[in-house]
Amino acid sequence: MPEIDWNVENTRILCALLAEQVEKGNRPNTFLNSVGYAEVEKGFKDRVGIELVKGQIKNKWDKLKEDFKAWKKLTTRQTGIGWNNGTINMDDEWWKKARADIPGCGKFRKHPLQNEDELAICFRGIVNIGSDHWNPCANTSTMAVDEEAAVSRHASDTSTFEASFVTMDAFRDSLATSIALAWN
Repeated sequence: MPEIDWNVENTRILCALLAEQVEKGNRPNTFLNSVGYAEVEKGFKDRVGIELVKGQIKNKWDKLKEDFKAWKKLTTRQTGIGWNNGTINMDDEWWKKARADIPGCGKFRKHPLQNEDELAICFRGIVNIGSDHWNPCANTSTMAVDEEAAVSRHASDTSTFEASFVTMDAFRDSLATSIALAWN
């Protein structure tokens, strides 16, 4: 299996081919099926002239998935981010904390994630960055409140709707109260 030069262009082509196969339904779970891999192998050979094997595609898929997760955590979970021409513009202390909290994010200090649109298609529904999932055993997790509930709760407020978040303790208290009221 020859070494592949995953330069910007080769990676762009691979990401486009992967996204195309996901959109065709050739990712039944967390990775491509045999038809998807075969189509990517053929498409890459046709466009670049290099033969890939399934193992190389899967390895690159896994690396791209980790990059995508790190980028989404960095840009979604961090607040107060400054931007300069698509690059995150923050001080050394912020980056030090980000690298400690989000392994693999340091590479994005100089340039943003490439092929983000294609990667979003590839990893839609299979990547957990922690902001859209809830762990009932974690005391420090936050959970987004249902938009309708938040709107009705703030109906008397004339300000525009903003996403509301509650701590697990507040959620448990609210749930316990709702259950107690339902039993009466």
